[in-house]
Amino acid sequence: MYEQLHGYDTNQTNTILDEVRARDDMSKNLSPKSQPLRFGPPVYKENNGTVEVRALDDMSKNFSPKAQPLLVELKGKLYALSGYFGGECQLNPPYFQVFDPEDKESEWKDLPPPDIFDPDSDHYVGDGVYLSYASMGTRILVSTTPHSPGVLSFDVAKDDPQWETLTAPGPLLSGGPFGFHGTALYVEHDNESFLFTYQYHPHSPSEIVVYLVFNDDSSETITTLQLPVMPIEFDFPYYYKFVHLRGPKVCFIMTSFPRPGFYVCKEVEKMNVVVLTYELSPKMEAVKREVKQVATRFFECDTLRSHNPISHHTHQAHVIGCFVL
Repeated sequence: MYEQLHGYDTNQTNTILDEVRARDDMSKNLSPKSQPLRFGPPVYKENNGTVEVRALDDMSKNFSPKAQPLLVELKGKLYALSGYFGGECQLNPPYFQVFDPEDKESEWKDLPPPDIFDPDSDHYVGDGVYLSYASMGTRILVSTTPHSPGVLSFDVAKDDPQWETLTAPGPLLSGGPFGFHGTALYVEHDNESFLFTYQYHPHSPSEIVVYLVFNDDSSETITTLQLPVMPIEFDFPYYYKFVHLRGPKVCFIMTSFPRPGFYVCKEVEKMNVVVLTYELSPKMEAVKREVKQVATRFFECDTLRSHNPISHHTHQAHVIGCFVL
């Protein structure tokens, strides 16, 4: 997929890598650097160039399954908050947990969920509700419509963090719920902060809306971009992810899988994928920053049935996460 997105020639890339390996020792006068924080088992590089992961650590201790969760690292800890509330999810609290890799017990700890998860609360979301999420700095933000009193904030930097209602001037935190579904992407670039959101409209073109967020949490909309004309397969609004490539570039990835009975059953199953790349304009004095769409790519991915025609039909498949290698 990486080669498809960027158009790299694998043979040419390997040649460049061989040239880099053949150069002189580059470690002269290099001071030791601290290792970046990572979760999970150690990774070992073998002599033949392959990477092998040895499962020495178990991160599942005391973890409660969650439906379409928000999974985010803040201040060296991993937080998991359920992203869909309804059905079997109601039977499996806790809905909010944290994993601290420095904890000797190496287990997930329960955290208080927002009031919208509490059946005794006036803001209880009920059954079958999708939530809207963002993580900004040290805070996890969540809302849902129409039950949410506004945007709820959980600041992990506080000694005893609790869920609080967050309001600020501007369109993003004006006192009501978020104007988007799913998970937004928070990007810091050139000493400014931006929130990339996908806003689905069932009867009009859906949009990518980007907000500029100031230090006092006030905000302003800097760009609203309609999505290009999408194939009919992309009929469900929630199966998408944002990923920050680096610098000013952000990718929007949306997947779609034919629902049972919606299309004629085919012998070969494929997941449809669209990747849209956006780029922030350079920061200049007295010039408002913009976001432009710089690339579009449609392609297909295999499912299990693509390789094994006698396997059971796939009933559901969608993107659950994205990362940059």
